[in-house]
Amino acid sequence: AARCLQRAILLIEKSAQDNEQIRQATATAYFGLGSALIRFDQDEAQKAFDDEDFILLRFDNPQIAVLETAQNALRTAIALCGNNNQVLKAKAEHALMIATNSTTSSRASPLFVKALFDDFAQDFDDRLI
Repeated sequence: AARCLQRAILLIEKSAQDNEQIRQATATAYFGLGSALIRFDQDEAQKAFDDEDFILLRFDNPQIAVLETAQNALRTAIALCGNNNQVLKAKAEHALMIATNSTTSSRASPLFVKALFDDFAQDFDDRLI
């Protein structure tokens, strides 16, 4: 999934179009990439690090390379959101807080919690056992 998101980002950025819809699609792709990368275990990080087609910030340590790339993707998503997509921005900020181990608050932002519950509500009945 991470490789597909990287390719999508490259294609979008090469399109040379700059409008709000494309900016938000790019923000969504960067958020997806960052979210996927922060979940990589040691083996997945090593495979990504060894793959010449996988775009990572290069460090000597595969896990650091993957984590730094994830953080960079999440920061980019936040910047692209601006004030136009507050829900995605809240999700990206929360993921970045986790990825950097920096908790400035003892709880998630109200907008993140609302987005989490709104997302879960869509298939709540299907998840009931």
